[in-house]
Amino acid sequence: MKPALIAVALTLVLAGCAAHEDQHEAAPEFDRRIALRTAVLPFVDQAEGDSLPALVWTAGLDIAPLLADERYESERAAAVFRLKLFARLQHSNLELLPLRVVDRGLATHGVDLAAVYRAEDREAEARRLARLLGVDAVLFGRVTDWDRDYYLIESQNTVGFAVELREGVRGGLLFRGEQREGKSAGISKLPLSNSLEGFAMSTLGQPIKGMSRTRFARLSDDVSWRMAARLAASGQPEGAKPLRLDWVGVVAASPTPESAPRLLLVAEGSPDCLARLEVGRGHEVPLFESQPGVYQGWLPPTREAETLWVRLIGRDLARVSMRLEPELAPK
Repeated sequence: MKPALIAVALTLVLAGCAAHEDQHEAAPEFDRRIALRTAVLPFVDQAEGDSLPALVWTAGLDIAPLLADERYESERAAAVFRLKLFARLQHSNLELLPLRVVDRGLATHGVDLAAVYRAEDREAEARRLARLLGVDAVLFGRVTDWDRDYYLIESQNTVGFAVELREGVRGGLLFRGEQREGKSAGISKLPLSNSLEGFAMSTLGQPIKGMSRTRFARLSDDVSWRMAARLAASGQPEGAKPLRLDWVGVVAASPTPESAPRLLLVAEGSPDCLARLEVGRGHEVPLFESQPGVYQGWLPPTREAETLWVRLIGRDLARVSMRLEPELAPK
């Protein structure tokens, strides 16, 4: 079978398991403008884990210095999602009880979290925990996906979690949501070579590299951001200014050992956004908000043919993009 035909066949297979999901529902009485004192409970992990073929290949990746990241080990998935969602919800009207206070309160009262999540009567558990912690609402969370799959010439990392927000008086459901996102690496992301040798060289290594745990960092950022947007806002407030991206530029910064300067991208626009640089197909570089509305990040080496876009995503999930002009792009 020719490389192009293999690519088409594999793309059709993966399309059937595309990992993007956004489900949510809110009760009519859930008013996001009210400052509910809320306890974010420790999350539980219900992910199935890596597939068997992925386990074989990731054994070496997970100890490689440049590809491993202990913060994103599967055993820490529940803590990762809890921390990231808690951080994103700081911008909401929810009055969040500090996580350490929640944990100390649960330990003081001898709460068995495993039993809490197994309980069929979630309303009763919500009432009990709200009373013990002295809050208006309780947020439950569970990890649904934190997995890697391997298909020889394609791999995929998938993350996902689900939450329930329940009020503390009756235990009624205020909000339920689930977010899931996946990113693939391999043949579908690469230009194909006309020769079988070139095809093999370009496709067999990328899927293995694509299973690096570092990919969980960006994926968990994205789904946490989207969940917070769904949970905290029903859209842009009346009178809110539209999302904007005013300016993108590149400055030369500290020189590398090879004497070539590192290039720093600077973008200005709306504050409090998720920002990133998209390089060509499938490569993304996170940008960090150094001050309100100012985003920065180091530019990676790129090829002349690659397109560079800066994108901002607002809390209401609105997006705005600007292309980095060719004369400013790193060579």
